[in-house]
Amino acid sequence: MKNLKHYREQIDKIDSQLLQLFEQRMEVSLDIAEYKKEHGLPIFDPKREQEKLDALNQPYEAKLYSTIFELSREHQEKQAKIVKINKKRILVINGPNLNMLGVREPEIYGSKTYDDLVKFVHSIGKEIGIETECVQSNHEGAIVDTIQEAFGNFDGIVINPAALTHTSVAIYDGLKTVSIPAVEVHLTDVYKRAEQEGEEFRKVSYVSRACIKTIAGLGFDGYAVALREILGVISE
Repeated sequence: MKNLKHYREQIDKIDSQLLQLFEQRMEVSLDIAEYKKEHGLPIFDPKREQEKLDALNQPYEAKLYSTIFELSREHQEKQAKIVKINKKRILVINGPNLNMLGVREPEIYGSKTYDDLVKFVHSIGKEIGIETECVQSNHEGAIVDTIQEAFGNFDGIVINPAALTHTSVAIYDGLKTVSIPAVEVHLTDVYKRAEQEGEEFRKVSYVSRACIKTIAGLGFDGYAVALREILGVISE
């Protein structure tokens, strides 16, 4: 004759199976969260949840699924916060006249625009798993302010000082002050241009003295190299 113990053993067995399936569901929910993040979709999808609830026949089923949905959202949001905290943040600073890319001397700088550059930087950041923020200014003081504001907010800096490369002690001092690892980057080979065009001033870079490396002459790809260089340093 079956007794209470027998039924409880059955319940325990079913509960064990339910927990295993629930853990699997929560793991898949993280995959869904990553997909939503990559495609700019919100974690909470009320339409999808309501469709699931409408397909259920019993009130207790709806109550169970409502709880599961809530726990799943909490799990996804918690993981998103952990990823955000752990992800390295790189500030990309562009100096004078880079906002005129595509217009300014296309025979030297090419036909791609500054917006194209920003999109390229963000795509590389996404590829290597870092968060990137791009800032452009034609004003030395604004760039110094940006460097100072990076303190405590960014793990590394990629900077194309443009013409200020050869004149700005203030930017050099700013980088030294915050002590954030920095890489200098230039779209063109400024040192080669100095020789070819007789522009001796281009041979001097004050900014490079505060940077761990200078990358020049690789076009947009120079930013990709710089971002990877910075990531290697701050990940050690």
